[in-house]
Amino acid sequence: MPFIKALEDVGFTVWWDGVLEGGTRYIETTEEALQSAVAVIVLWSHTSVNSHWVQDEAMHGRERGCLIPLSIDGAEPPLGFRQFQVIDISGSYGRSNDPEVINLIRATAALHGRQLPDRPPSKEPVFLAIRRRRLLFGGAAAAAVLIGGYAVSRTLPSQTRKLTENGLVVFPFDNVSGQADQDYLSAGFAAEVRATLARNSALRVVAQSSSEALKKKALDAVSIARELGVSFILDGTMKQAGESIRVYSELIDGATGFSLWSKTFDQSMEDLLLVKSEISNAVTAALSSEVSQEPRDSQIGATRNAQAFNEYLKGNDLYTAAISNETDVRALAHFDAALRLDSKFAAAHSARARTLTVLGNSSDSPAKSKLFYEAARVAADRGAELAPSLADAHSTLGFVLFQAQLEIRAARKPYEKSRQLGNGEAPVLARFAGYASATGQDELALTAIERARDLDPLNPTIHRAVGFVHYAAGRYERSIAAVEQALTLNPQLSDSHARIGRALLYLGRPEEALAVCSKESYGLSRYPCLAAAHWKLGHQEEANDAMDALINEYGDGSLYQQAQILAQSGKADEAISALGKAWLAGDSGLTYLYIDPMLSPLRQRSDFSKLQVQIGFK
Repeated sequence: MPFIKALEDVGFTVWWDGVLEGGTRYIETTEEALQSAVAVIVLWSHTSVNSHWVQDEAMHGRERGCLIPLSIDGAEPPLGFRQFQVIDISGSYGRSNDPEVINLIRATAALHGRQLPDRPPSKEPVFLAIRRRRLLFGGAAAAAVLIGGYAVSRTLPSQTRKLTENGLVVFPFDNVSGQADQDYLSAGFAAEVRATLARNSALRVVAQSSSEALKKKALDAVSIARELGVSFILDGTMKQAGESIRVYSELIDGATGFSLWSKTFDQSMEDLLLVKSEISNAVTAALSSEVSQEPRDSQIGATRNAQAFNEYLKGNDLYTAAISNETDVRALAHFDAALRLDSKFAAAHSARARTLTVLGNSSDSPAKSKLFYEAARVAADRGAELAPSLADAHSTLGFVLFQAQLEIRAARKPYEKSRQLGNGEAPVLARFAGYASATGQDELALTAIERARDLDPLNPTIHRAVGFVHYAAGRYERSIAAVEQALTLNPQLSDSHARIGRALLYLGRPEEALAVCSKESYGLSRYPCLAAAHWKLGHQEEANDAMDALINEYGDGSLYQQAQILAQSGKADEAISALGKAWLAGDSGLTYLYIDPMLSPLRQRSDFSKLQVQIGFK
């Protein structure tokens, strides 16, 4: 912004939201800056004069006698601020010798008890003694973002996304309590607001993973909007003190950086759920008259018990972190605690089902896995029963039936229901796309996963899922491109190099496949990929070594992968036998049976067709 640069050029240190460091965003409270600044400069415009947020900040400068008002478009200040002489900068280009710039610098210097020459030097800064004092471009931080935002828009790369009408990103709210153990509450609360808004079909709400990824970047509002292709940004802070909680939320126009709505809520923990509803309604009201208010069933699957809600947020925080088996067990304990407080809390039943499924996947014996999966089925059924309009509940039930219990036919109904209800929820759409792809419904899968990618563009697992949809349909080049994009977002993403390697195999490029497969860290994907590549290259000994490594590391937990290697090596009878054992053991690898090109050598066999029917693919 030219006026900020002019002030910095003569030695002032200027604070405004455009210089916030990574991890801190424009929503952060400016209370400390307002109180310590020697001068508070407000930029009035025809828009900002109607903003309560701008007026609140300007009031700090007025009451401390350090306000310098500027008008950027000829607008008069609002009532209560007209006793101050306004510097009209609407006709200025911000050059150091412009009269308006000189007047601004003189006014600022006067508040510091200094004098300025008529023509301040353009290169050598003056008043070095005050370089470390703070000057605040306050109140009109929104106006500063507006001017800076236009400059940014001219330099953004061509891959930036077009702003979508009623597109919205909800950032994880910041925990400003100073207590790290409260992070789960602020992030979880924002996630619940996001989920509520996502159920409104008139909105396009960016999913959690992309929201969290962008939080880590030091971007202004306009750049955030451009990167995600949204028109609006919702952010906030939370501070808990005992049983009281303060929630500050603000909705920002991504095209201009102006605040459209903001409010501070001082409530008890018992009223936190009411705050969630009020924020959701205020956002939809502020966005457009065409966007409906919060639907009557937007609280589906929720609870009115604040303690149960708190336990649920703690469990979600641990589950999402996906750190270890131990943290998954702790997450399950929190979901159980939530259900003891409210046995009809549908979302907690569904979350419990997902956690039990993960624990079953990582169990050290098939018998234990079976117990986890059976408990997951009960929890998933209960969640869907209690909340028949909750997309995530049906999605979870479909996931448990498909992935954990291999009930392919039974999973179809809940998955299709989840797609109908959850068109605005990326995780729901991604799960459906995985099922549709694995069962040969390519058109439905492609539509769902592209919608999921649109909602969650910075989530590497979504891009990897796009790759699976293309791979299942034989579009190997597009599959490779999607998985490479996933690795660009997360170079450590497991089960990605092997996916590229397998696609290269079926493009007739085994040497490249071998090199890529060697980079895979996940053994269940690495060894079959290596073995298949070695077989294609005639390296029989190396292929056998890969099979031996798979069995030594995973034993009967790798029956499906053993069948893949056996099929590729021409040992069809042994491959069919391994698949039969995998079916008896409930091996979740069998979910790929219908579309897996590694099993192509078996597809003309009657016993393979019989197995497909038995599992439920036909």
